[in-house]
Amino acid sequence: MQLKIVTAPKNGKKTTFLYAMCSRLDSKDLNIGGIIQVVPLPNKEKVDWTLSDQSSGETQLLMSLDKFDNSVQYGRFFINEDAFKWANDSLLKDFKEKDVITVDEVGPLELENRGLNSALETLLKEFDGILILVIRDTLLEEVAQHFNFDLKSAEIYHSDQSWEEQLKDL
Repeated sequence: MQLKIVTAPKNGKKTTFLYAMCSRLDSKDLNIGGIIQVVPLPNKEKVDWTLSDQSSGETQLLMSLDKFDNSVQYGRFFINEDAFKWANDSLLKDFKEKDVITVDEVGPLELENRGLNSALETLLKEFDGILILVIRDTLLEEVAQHFNFDLKSAEIYHSDQSWEEQLKDL
């Protein structure tokens, strides 16, 4: 497996950078799967986080700052645990047939063995392609330790730095 990590501080354009990466990989006719957040419109306050399945295009509301049906409060957010189940299933569906899998994003829930933890554990052990993880910079070391991977063996991209230089050899 080739491990690639997109990292930056909060609001550091990690997901937007991931879209740019996927666009370049897609131009190489690679089979891309995984999940990615739907990017909000520019200059709009982000109150909802929606995930999209890279293979099917299906979307699910993952969390919100506002309470919604069947949501569970986690800190200041309300999360949809059914969406996490869907996302885990989506990540693992036909994963061995994919060339690239994206996981946007690995964070505090996964460090508590929740969220996308179960699919991520499987992918790190069994996936043979390119695995791209989005991880906030302040959690990078902790996530690597939790999932037992070596950051030195990963290609790390910083979405808060110049994109062209980083993406030229992708």
